[in-house]
Amino acid sequence: MLLIREDIDEVSTLLEADESGRKSLYIEGPFIQGNVLNRNKRIYGTPMLAKECDRFRRECIDQGTSWGASRR
Repeated sequence: MLLIREDIDEVSTLLEADESGRKSLYIEGPFIQGNVLNRNKRIYGTPMLAKECDRFRRECIDQGTSWGASRR
């Protein structure tokens, strides 16, 4: 198994705890952008990215199989 990772500098983090002590970590930042040159020197069109984001939402987030993703 390979781990794919990218370091992102422009990210804000927020750690929250509810009354029971259960913690939630939220991150906010530019994770995907269309029609701009990215760090691997590629440009992905916005329509293609929108299609893949919708597919990821349907196949992973809605099915509960994506670690750390939610519909906020």
